[in-house]
Amino acid sequence: MRKPITPIILTALILLALIPLPAQSQTQATRIIELNKHGLLYVYDTVPRMGDITEISFPRDLVRFMVNYRSPEDPEPEFSVSEDVFTIRVRSVSGEVVHLTTIFRDVVERNIDGSFTLSFPLNPILTGTGTIKVKIMLPSD
Repeated sequence: MRKPITPIILTALILLALIPLPAQSQTQATRIIELNKHGLLYVYDTVPRMGDITEISFPRDLVRFMVNYRSPEDPEPEFSVSEDVFTIRVRSVSGEVVHLTTIFRDVVERNIDGSFTLSFPLNPILTGTGTIKVKIMLPSD
């Protein structure tokens, strides 16, 4: 007589579900946009490392407003301008994430009613990254 195989398979599936699997790195990209009281816009990007070189791009029309950029992982990131974007390439051989701070000026306009308008993309232009967490910080005054 054959024994029913269904209870054996069901037990095996339950046991497999209970066995912890190694955690895969699911580092989420984050962008913090901070406007200081002097009108400088600091963009702090933390993105998952994409091999030895991670590229973070911005729309090309913003290149004229860029003041500076730095990455603790790469003392001399590579900068290039193409038809649609400008790109900063950060070389990194260790760690799971790459950090990039980019500073812009003159991206805030004062409106007639006294309010301000910030014209800046919230999401970085990245390849191979899913969702991006964005935080905007404004000066207290």
